[in-house]
Amino acid sequence: MVNNRHAVTDKPRQEQVPGKKLYQQIVEDELGISQEFFKENAGPIRSRLRRASKVLTALSPGPVQGARHSRPGPRGITLALGDIQDVGDQGIIDNVINICVHVASSVVLLESTTQTLRRALRFVEEAVQTEADPSTVLTACTLYYLIHDAPQPEPVPKELEAVHRCFDNMEWLIGTRAMGQLGIQGLPSVEG
Repeated sequence: MVNNRHAVTDKPRQEQVPGKKLYQQIVEDELGISQEFFKENAGPIRSRLRRASKVLTALSPGPVQGARHSRPGPRGITLALGDIQDVGDQGIIDNVINICVHVASSVVLLESTTQTLRRALRFVEEAVQTEADPSTVLTACTLYYLIHDAPQPEPVPKELEAVHRCFDNMEWLIGTRAMGQLGIQGLPSVEG
């Protein structure tokens, strides 16, 4: 992946930028991740997220469902994966979640400077009401951004829906209150 470091101030913004959802502001303005970076790295990023979505879809006999068809995962987290076939599937699901989190955190670490990362963490601490660790909030914002906002060489209509639904049912690891504040929206329920 290409690294484009930016010179920025160390002070976080105190207010939300008009016309942007808070997760977009965190990724674009506080972390300073450039559109150029997303364009240059769209292929490898999309490939990893596509692969994760395909695995989740393959484990589910139908469309990836909401909490109505879910089962508890590690640490009591509920995963939206339809009827999990056996206990071995949970390990596969955990691996897929890890891949998604790794992609998002890699983008943050590769493109951010120490200064922008510290600024973004302070901004999250001040602006988002959650019990989640600020670094988890940054990762959730970045993953959501990668799925919905990052420039892509081709449109990705429903390709990443399974990943989105899986993280919806884990409340994006940050809780529904923080999701609402950040502008991270869950997908509508799928009726089976």
